[in-house]
Amino acid sequence: MQILQAQEKFPELIFADIPGVSKLHMPFLVKGSTRPVMAERHGLAAPALWDWDGDGKKDLLIGEFETSDTASTVRVYRNVGTAEKPQFTDKFEYAKDTKGTNIAVPQWCCIGFTPQFVDLDNDGFKDLITGQYHPGEITWFRGSKQGFLPGIHLEQAGMTKEENSNFSYWSYSSASFGDLNGDGLQDLIVGGSNGLRVSWNIGTRTAPKFGYRQWLLDIYGDPLDVAQYTKEDSALIQKYGKRDPSGDSKTSPFVTDWDHDGVLDLLVTNSYHYTNLPAVTFFRGVKVHGNTRFERGVPLFKAKDGSKAFPGSGPRIFAGDWNNDGIDDLLIGASVPTLNNGIFNEHLAWTYEEITGIEAAGKDPGRVAEKDRAKILEQIKKDSLLREHYLGKEGRLEYLSLRHQGYVYVFLGQKNTKKAVPADTSEVIAVQPQMLNITKDDNPVVQYNVTAPAAVRASQLFDVTIHFNIEEGWHIYAPTSIDNGQGMIVTSVTFELPRLWHTMGPLELPKSTVKGLTEVYKGKDIIINQKILAPIFLKRGVYKVKCKVAFQTCNDDRCLPPQEDTIELNINAKLN
Repeated sequence: MQILQAQEKFPELIFADIPGVSKLHMPFLVKGSTRPVMAERHGLAAPALWDWDGDGKKDLLIGEFETSDTASTVRVYRNVGTAEKPQFTDKFEYAKDTKGTNIAVPQWCCIGFTPQFVDLDNDGFKDLITGQYHPGEITWFRGSKQGFLPGIHLEQAGMTKEENSNFSYWSYSSASFGDLNGDGLQDLIVGGSNGLRVSWNIGTRTAPKFGYRQWLLDIYGDPLDVAQYTKEDSALIQKYGKRDPSGDSKTSPFVTDWDHDGVLDLLVTNSYHYTNLPAVTFFRGVKVHGNTRFERGVPLFKAKDGSKAFPGSGPRIFAGDWNNDGIDDLLIGASVPTLNNGIFNEHLAWTYEEITGIEAAGKDPGRVAEKDRAKILEQIKKDSLLREHYLGKEGRLEYLSLRHQGYVYVFLGQKNTKKAVPADTSEVIAVQPQMLNITKDDNPVVQYNVTAPAAVRASQLFDVTIHFNIEEGWHIYAPTSIDNGQGMIVTSVTFELPRLWHTMGPLELPKSTVKGLTEVYKGKDIIINQKILAPIFLKRGVYKVKCKVAFQTCNDDRCLPPQEDTIELNINAKLN
């Protein structure tokens, strides 16, 4: 009983007063018959509500991290109570697909199976979807009358099979869905190292397909940020920039109309490792010209005494109706530290890992086999970094047994009589970046210009565009064709980039025209585009991006000599 009391001993919480949002009560721990329901081995519990057995009552699903050595699975705790008063036993089962195989995704670090439910293909059945740490696959378990089908990967622009391709862009791909541009298609919203981003659904109502990831922006045109900065933090940011575009590299979004104003909002969790991070941040959605921008983030709750407001780290969130009263409730999965075979540790749970120096969930020292601990103790005598890894900043030997467990807490909601009013869009700043525009017009029949942003931020994905205008009667050769053995030069665009800058995906080419045995470009508005990713660490200064353009111009009677140019784009680095 003492252990359970420690697990539920919250400080007094102050909840944000947001019109239209449920008034949340103090949280309680979800328990089975004799112990909390949980995700074991690593923690990183990701809760969800779903009627798994079709009995009309919501069951509790908990996504886990690295349940086996190769995959992360989903626990199902069946509701043995009522729809209004859910109850659970210690017994659970693993969610299985229609072939009887465990529903699972491969994970090797830092994020478990995070169940989300949405009807992606508009067939009347909600689908089960989860993200992945790396290489950033989003796995789609399609719903059916029989249950969830075996998982397949969603198509995403820029996805490659290269293991370490643009690591920061793809890593920690937590995923949620919502129609942010009003086109009737579910868009993909992700968190992770490169910030909170959206991939527009460029597919159809029955066949989803997702474009490149772009930052979600607040009403001032900045990337969404979960951190709460002190004056000292702000001074350092002015000098060096932010650690991450969104204030933390482990952001995890949940899309919902939290304030019931008809515009989708975001509830976002993070690593909860640092003292300037709230457990949950609310971003109110604002509709602007059909697209969604967001107001600056608001911590959903804080401790009245300024202490840590929630136990553990790595929270995962789910908004739903826990007790069937028609009011939004909030579920949060927490990775809480335990010692000596699962005993809850109050000090570690209620102290930020930044202070204790213990490892985050998924990297627990307790993973080390008992037989290897004597060897570890000898090694840490000689290596201070290794010592902190295993024993934290406090150097306690008992921390060698540290394992995180995943607990689930519920904040019941109460109806809010204050309704949300339409958001004020007068402060929304239009995003109109200054552009570099370099024109080449020394060819008598072909002119082209190269455009790119004049300034970019760390982790920013941007476009370099080459726009050709070709005089009537002339053409250039498309890179998709053969030259019919005449030795003609096909159009090519290549890049020489600063260190750690990378291209994302292949060149985006216009539609070509068949001419004999070749394919050509002719006419106005021939546009070639390349996406480029700035590195996650970027110092102030000017960076030179070299764009090499080569082509040959011909008509039906003759060809001009091949042309090759190197365009230098001097791009300023802006700090986040």
